[in-house]
Amino acid sequence: CLLIDSRSSNRQVLFHPTLEVALNSLLLPMINAFVHLKENAEHATKNQDQSGIQLLKITINWILQSLIMSRGNPKTTFHLLVQKPVMIALSRLHFLLGHSPSTDTDDVPNLVRKMISHGLFNVQHNMEGLLNLFRRGKKL
Repeated sequence: CLLIDSRSSNRQVLFHPTLEVALNSLLLPMINAFVHLKENAEHATKNQDQSGIQLLKITINWILQSLIMSRGNPKTTFHLLVQKPVMIALSRLHFLLGHSPSTDTDDVPNLVRKMISHGLFNVQHNMEGLLNLFRRGKKL
């Protein structure tokens, strides 16, 4: 996201929202709007469909890159991704675009799978848990 400083018209500041803000305020409304558009396909134009897919690709890819670069606590990431609204929205999106005959939508289900696997099965999180178990075992 790009923010403009109101005190100086020339100053631009990059803003990286937290994963919680990115999921709940950005990705969920986008997915819900896109799913609604796909379910009412007779009202959607091809341009609206393509624009929605491109926005979803960009947003999911940005979140995925944040997960890969470990911007945030893996435990928090896990808890954010397993929230019922997030999992339902990602599942619906994966189902709708995973069964679509269009080749334009091929990337989105793959990005969703990668995002879930990086968020839920983080090696760093698992290693920290394993090391904590070893430390506890030595103390006992």
